[in-house]
Amino acid sequence: MLRHQTVIRYISQARPALLRLLSVALLAVWGLSLQLAGAQEISPAYEAGNIEIEPTGALWLEGSASVVDYRCYAESLAGSGEIENTTEPTQNVQGQGDVKVKVTIPVKALECGKSKMNRDLYEALKAEEHPSITYQLLQATLLSESTHPDSAGWMKIQTEGLLTIAGVTDTTSLVVEGQLVGQERFRVKGVKPLNMHDFDIEPPTALMGLIKANEKLTVHFDVSVHLNGGGE
Repeated sequence: MLRHQTVIRYISQARPALLRLLSVALLAVWGLSLQLAGAQEISPAYEAGNIEIEPTGALWLEGSASVVDYRCYAESLAGSGEIENTTEPTQNVQGQGDVKVKVTIPVKALECGKSKMNRDLYEALKAEEHPSITYQLLQATLLSESTHPDSAGWMKIQTEGLLTIAGVTDTTSLVVEGQLVGQERFRVKGVKPLNMHDFDIEPPTALMGLIKANEKLTVHFDVSVHLNGGGE
């Protein structure tokens, strides 16, 4: 009994000190939690801006038919979008920022060099119902960056996007090459094989079916985009 009373007296005497110690600990934890919450709320100091496809870019289709190969160039190419980090543009494909862009190609801007071939292509692509081919970039991720002195800073970038042809939209995955040219221009080039049947396109024919285009074709592009900072 005496031992029990001694323990109770000791706890009673020590209680104020224990309470003070507990209060200090709680305040420290609370302060640390505020600091962590504040750090999570602070976003990187990006300068967002707009991007625009330069009209000097090149895009063309290459395909083959039973008796001839063909190549059709896009005489008109337009596109625009948004870029989250204009201060360090290449960081947008390294998880430090984001980029969105949509490209539009009028079907009747494709020129194959022969009026009959143009007409057959426009008909196959259903130009009257769907006058434009569009591409919308959804995601871009850096795969590798060359360190060779002769590489001129080219990077390999994995892209995911939505390609719409003749009214049919398909998710498209493509590895492209990108190069920062100065601080305001970014050049992108690549090659994408396509199958017309994936877009419900019947390959063009001529001479009562004696000449028929192969269902497979290849899209080539080499374009540059201009970066406009948010302060401009």
